Amino acid sequence: MPQPIRITIANLPRPYASSSASKSPRVIMVPANPLLYVQDGFIVELYMSGLTSPRYLIYTPTNDILVSESSANRISCLVDNNRDGYPDQRLTFADSSNGLNYPFGMAFFNGSFYVGNRDAIRRYS
Repeated sequence: MPQPIRITIANLPRPYASSSASKSPRVIMVPANPLLYVQDGFIVELYMSGLTSPRYLIYTPTNDILVSESSANRISCLVDNNRDGYPDQRLTFADSSNGLNYPFGMAFFNGSFYVGNRDAIRRYS
């Protein structure tokens, strides 16, 4: 009969203690004229360029899009002023002056905005 395995916090390595945590991925540049194959009826188009390693997207209550740019320590807001489906403007929504520290996940809940930082979760009301 299998025996249960019990893991406690004391059994876990310290954050970033393992060698895999310090190994960065190999970045492969996009070719000049890439070919993408998509299913019939679908299209792929460039939506926004000039962002710094975008990691996560979320719609705001006003239908703008927030993008966490973790390595730039910034959350950008993509605004579609003319409502053509593409952003006309990129605004800095938040950065280190607002308490960001390598932001990643974001959520709106009960009138507040939450950001998952590297070291904490922040709530903005």
